[in-house]
Amino acid sequence: MSYSKHKQYVKYYVKILLLLSILCVFVGLQVKPISARMRERHVKSERQFDKLLSHAELAVVMFYEKNAGVRRHERKSPDSVALHKEVRADAERLEYMFSTVSRTSRYREAGVFFLTINCAYDALNALASRYGITQFPSFVLFEDGIRVKDNGKSTTLASDTVSSEQLREFIDTYLNQHIEDIIEDKAEARERAIERNLYYWGGWGYPSYPYYYWNYPYYGYGYRWWW
Repeated sequence: MSYSKHKQYVKYYVKILLLLSILCVFVGLQVKPISARMRERHVKSERQFDKLLSHAELAVVMFYEKNAGVRRHERKSPDSVALHKEVRADAERLEYMFSTVSRTSRYREAGVFFLTINCAYDALNALASRYGITQFPSFVLFEDGIRVKDNGKSTTLASDTVSSEQLREFIDTYLNQHIEDIIEDKAEARERAIERNLYYWGGWGYPSYPYYYWNYPYYGYGYRWWW
């Protein structure tokens, strides 16, 4: 094989490596780990709540009541059935609002956990007692597993008619700076990862030590274009 032909093959393979490396960077930025995609969770036990809270740098917790069903002796009472349906519908609207807020891009980027606790179940009502929650729904904020306080008092948003705007305002009032710091740190980490990837792969740059590349010697340092 002639030298010119060999050089063309080298350039061809380097271009392929460059495209693959850029593709890997793009996929790596788009695909989030499972834990990041599952930050909205319905808590089923105290143990699960404590475990999730230990992994959450920031967390928004909603305490609410959603009846599991109508008791058998109440099924013949139209008033009980109607009340149950009304309460359940209100709880479902609340869940939808909470889920909508959890999908806010900046909250997802910062990895904020959104946890719902249905205190209609006795096993979960103990969590409400732990934090002194007596009104439903109530929203509580956590930083590094510790309940957020304002001037020494625990912060709680409690209202029967909480809107998504009110919940976002509540979150931003106490967690905004922490959220911005996390987003900034992640952006810097992505930039460093891209720089490392472009430096060490073909086409853009190579490590600063001599080596042979497909039997083609290159002893340069820093960045170098092959074409």
